[in-house]
Amino acid sequence: MNFLSLSFTDKVIENKYQNRKKELSQQLLKFQQALVILMLLYVLISSAFKQIWISLCISGIGLILLIISVKLNIDRQEQCYLNNTIIIFMTIFNYYKSLQKILSETLHQISYIEGYMLALATTSLLNQASFMQKCFIHVSIYIMLQIFQPILIQEIWEQMIIFLVYLTLHLIYLYKTEQIQRQEYIELIKHQKAEQQLINLCGITLYIISYKRETNQMLLTTQNNEDNITIQQQQQFVSQIRNMRVLIKDQESRTHYKSQEEIKQDAKMNLEKFLFYFVSCPEKLKDYMNKFQIDSLIKLQGVQNQENYNISIIKYFDELPSAIILISQNKKDVFIEELKLRYKIFQQVMETIDEIFQSQVKMSLIYFRAIHKYQKVKSNTNMDLCIYKKIYSKIAKAYNDFQNIKDFFNLNTTFQRSIIQKFNFINFLEDILIEIQNYFYQSKRFTYSIKNQLKKDIVFQDQKQLKQLFLNLLYYLTEHCQDIGIVLDQGEEYSLKKSYFRVRIEFKGSSFSKDAIKGLPFINPITLSELRHNAEQVYQLNLPMAIVIVRKLGPTNKIHIKQNKNGINSIEFLIFRELSEDFHLMPLKSQHPSNYLILNAKSSIHGKHAAYFDLLSLSPRIQLDNFSEL
Repeated sequence: MNFLSLSFTDKVIENKYQNRKKELSQQLLKFQQALVILMLLYVLISSAFKQIWISLCISGIGLILLIISVKLNIDRQEQCYLNNTIIIFMTIFNYYKSLQKILSETLHQISYIEGYMLALATTSLLNQASFMQKCFIHVSIYIMLQIFQPILIQEIWEQMIIFLVYLTLHLIYLYKTEQIQRQEYIELIKHQKAEQQLINLCGITLYIISYKRETNQMLLTTQNNEDNITIQQQQQFVSQIRNMRVLIKDQESRTHYKSQEEIKQDAKMNLEKFLFYFVSCPEKLKDYMNKFQIDSLIKLQGVQNQENYNISIIKYFDELPSAIILISQNKKDVFIEELKLRYKIFQQVMETIDEIFQSQVKMSLIYFRAIHKYQKVKSNTNMDLCIYKKIYSKIAKAYNDFQNIKDFFNLNTTFQRSIIQKFNFINFLEDILIEIQNYFYQSKRFTYSIKNQLKKDIVFQDQKQLKQLFLNLLYYLTEHCQDIGIVLDQGEEYSLKKSYFRVRIEFKGSSFSKDAIKGLPFINPITLSELRHNAEQVYQLNLPMAIVIVRKLGPTNKIHIKQNKNGINSIEFLIFRELSEDFHLMPLKSQHPSNYLILNAKSSIHGKHAAYFDLLSLSPRIQLDNFSEL
C-alpha cells in the first residue's frame, strides 16, 4: 500500500476494493443523486427568477450532465459516470462560490452558515473520491477562497495559519479513515482466503441464509462478495435441505449411532423444517429435543442417501433473521463404513474365486483323473483328444475369469501398454469359437456361424485383450442361448481418421433386461452408495470388463443391444483395425455399465453415414507413458 496515496500496489486488489466500495455505497449514491437533482432544480428556478445568469447556466449544465450520467448508469450498470459527475460538479460549484464575489454584479457576502452547510455538502458528496482526489479538491477550493474571498479585517498570514491547521486536521482525518478502511479490507481478504482453504481441506459445505417471513422462505445470500445467487443455486439448496434428515434427539449425550436402523428411527425431521423452527420460532424445538437451550450455535447430525453428516448452525440477526450453515461428511463413520463394504466385496471376490476353482479347475482335474483311469482299461484316441480340448477350454475360461477379477480391481492403478500384434482376424475368431465349442463338449450343443464382409482380414490389435472381450461376451450369451452368429461389417473409412470395423453378434433368447443391467457392479466405485451397491450384487464381471475393453480397443465406448420381437437379438460394437501403442485412455472412475450398454435404443452405428454420429461418443484419448503424467 502506497504511503502517500494509500492505493494498493496490486492493481487487481485495488480494483476489487473500489468495486466493493461502490457496491456498499450504491444506495447512498442513489439517494445523493435525487437530492442533488432537486437542489439543482431549485437553484435553476431561483436563478431564473433573480436573473442570476451565471448561476443559471452552471446549474443548468450540471443538471443536464447529471441526468445524462444517470441514464448511462442505468444502461451500462456502472456507477462511475454518476459518481464522477457529482464529484466534478461539486468541485466546479465550489470554484464558482469562490469567484462569486468577482462574477456577481451585486455585492454578495457569504454568511458563516452558508459556508458551513456548503462544506458539509461537499464533504458528503466526495465520499466516493479517492484520497488524492479529495486532497486536491479540498486544497484547490481553499486556495481559491483564500485568493478571491479573504477576510479583510484579519491579517493574511494569520488567516493562512489558522485555515491551514483546519485543513490539515480534516485531511489527516480523511487519511486515517481511508487507511483503516483499506487495512480492514486486507484483513477481510486474508480471512476469506484462509476460510476458503479450510473449507476445501475439510470438505465443508457453507451456506449463508436469511429467512423471509413474507414468503416463508429460506433464501441463500452471497458469500465473499460473489455474484448474485442464481435460481439454480437456490433450487439446489432447497433440494438438499429437504432431502437431508436431521438427528436432534439428545444431541449432547448421543453423537454416534451404531446402525442405520437407529439413524432412521431418530431422523424424523428434515433440515428445512429445523431451520424454520431454529431461525423463526426456536421454542417449538422443545417438543423434539430433550435438552433444549435457546442458543446461537447448535450442532446436529444429518443423514442423506445413507451417508452421515455433521451440521453446525450459527444464528445471527441482520435485516432479516439469518444463519450460517456448515455441513461436513462424518469422515470417521464414512471411513469405517467404507472399510466394511470393501471387506464385504473382498469376501465376495474370494467366493467367486472359490467358485471358479470348483467349477473349472477342479473339474479339469477330475477329467484328467478319469482319462488316466480310462486309458488303463481301454484306449480311445479320438475321445481322449476331445476331453483334452475340453479340459484346455475350462482352464482357459478359468484364466479369463481370473483376468477379469484382476483387471476390474486394478483399473487405473497399474499402467498397461497395449501389445500390438498383426494377425488374421477370421482365424483368430474361429479359434475362440472352437474353444467355446470344446468347452460345451458332451454338456450342451453349441453352434456358430461367421459372416465376413471385411475387405481385409488382417488387423493390428492387442490380441490378448481382444480375446478377453469375445470370451466375456460369448460366455455371457451362451448362458441363455446355444446358437451364435457373428457378422463383420466394414466401417466407413472416411468417417474417422483411423479405420475400424463393426462387430454384430446375433443370438436367440432374452439375455438382457434393464434390471439385470442395473444390477451390474460399478466400474471403479468411489462413493459409499456405489460401494454399497457393489457389495449387495453378485459379481458378474463379463459385461463390465467388455465395456472397458471396447472403450480401449475401439473408437466409441458404447455397446448397443437390440432385442427384437421375432427372438433374433444382437449386440454391436466397433473395433479399430489398427490400434496405436502410444495412445491410451484417460482413467475411468465411478461409472455404471448402464451408461454404456444401450438397450433397445436406435443405434447411431446403423446406416451409411453412421460413424459421423459416433463421433459424439468417442472415447477420449491422450498420449502418455505412465499415469503420473495425467
